Amino acid sequence: MGGFGSPILITPTPSSGGPSTLGVVDWNGDQRPDLIVTSGAGPASLLLSNPLGGLDPSPALPGGGGLAVGAYDVNGDASLDLLLFTGGGHYPVLSDGQGGFLLSKNVTIPVADPPFGGTVGDFNGDQHADLAVLSSVNSSVGILLGDGRGGFGAGPRYAVGTSPNAAVAADLNGDSKLDLIVGLLGGQVSVLLGDGLGGLDAPRSYPAGSGSGTVWLAAADVNGDQKLDVLFKNYYSSFLYVFLGDGNGGLSAAIKNYNPSSTGLGALGDFNGDHILDFVLASYTENVLIFLGDGKGGFAAPTSFPAGGEAHEVTVGDLNGDDKLDLVVANYDSSSISVLLGDGRGTFSAPAVITTSYGAQSPIIQDFNGDGRPDIAVSGTIQVLLGDGMGGFPTRFKFGGAGGQYTSLVTGDFTDDKKPDLIATNSYPGSERLTLMTNLSK
Repeated sequence: MGGFGSPILITPTPSSGGPSTLGVVDWNGDQRPDLIVTSGAGPASLLLSNPLGGLDPSPALPGGGGLAVGAYDVNGDASLDLLLFTGGGHYPVLSDGQGGFLLSKNVTIPVADPPFGGTVGDFNGDQHADLAVLSSVNSSVGILLGDGRGGFGAGPRYAVGTSPNAAVAADLNGDSKLDLIVGLLGGQVSVLLGDGLGGLDAPRSYPAGSGSGTVWLAAADVNGDQKLDVLFKNYYSSFLYVFLGDGNGGLSAAIKNYNPSSTGLGALGDFNGDHILDFVLASYTENVLIFLGDGKGGFAAPTSFPAGGEAHEVTVGDLNGDDKLDLVVANYDSSSISVLLGDGRGTFSAPAVITTSYGAQSPIIQDFNGDGRPDIAVSGTIQVLLGDGMGGFPTRFKFGGAGGQYTSLVTGDFTDDKKPDLIATNSYPGSERLTLMTNLSK
């Protein structure tokens, strides 16, 4: 009484170092307990119970190794998922309800040249999200028309000038048809007016000084005349250029707005609650600079706030539900992102730094799991960090896929299921593809 039989030795598949923790859960819903084995040295393994009381190995869990494991319904589909706890955070592994795994549904979209980013919009008016994809190799932009099922048809290509680097879709001439604005590395803006059928007119070019490095580009009304203006900055340029729109698709000559004497990329938002757009710059000197707008297209001298790392890019959103804009800063060389909470008066909290991966860039704020709380996506190694609604991000998804390090990231509903998906680009030679990551949340 109270004794045990002889032990049965089971080697998990794959075998990559000694197990660190064990978890027991009915993974495939057959009313038999299954075993999860984690190893800090390699992928976690799942052993499914068989009717004879034994354990059968199944493929290694995606997402890498873990130091501990827990079972939760992460995505609300009534099937238990797993959370692998590592030194870098929590990585969910989603169940398909049948004993299999889902991390993301990755689809490779071939393109003619290595893509250098792009933008999302409905260019032909069919209510499906399309893509405008930039190619620095042949100095063009290609339109890929979406079918609403995650597929894209090849559309026309347009020459836009040397080294296109950033794009924005907006209606510059007020005809309810999306136009395309493209920023070029050498200091130029090209405007291509859309016909609403997926076609674009020949580009109109506007010089924007000189500079080099990644381009930041935006379309917004910065002078309060109800007409969209265009803002342009080269990464290594000291100047922000403002082009005032005439409402008919034309732009003024570039206004050299100020000299922040700093490299970096920016974003727009009303940070002090005066209903006038302000500008934030992610400065590579480990700061963010806030330039308050004057409502006439100009900006005041900046106020500096610590960014918590070598700031590369920044995006804006309300992360804690207080109706005040906060910042997410991607720290490229510091392998992290930083969260700075705004007080609505133009100042920000000390940064909360979250380790991600080297090459962190293209931060996006979006509710990816449908719980009404903003989440964060960031490229480099693609990660989605789930928000708690209070400005914290305790749980993350870590995505793999073809390409390894990704250079840019865009979001849109590419499968018409009312859930935001992601498309990642990799501009390195030999990477003539986009990677679509469809949203699997319930």
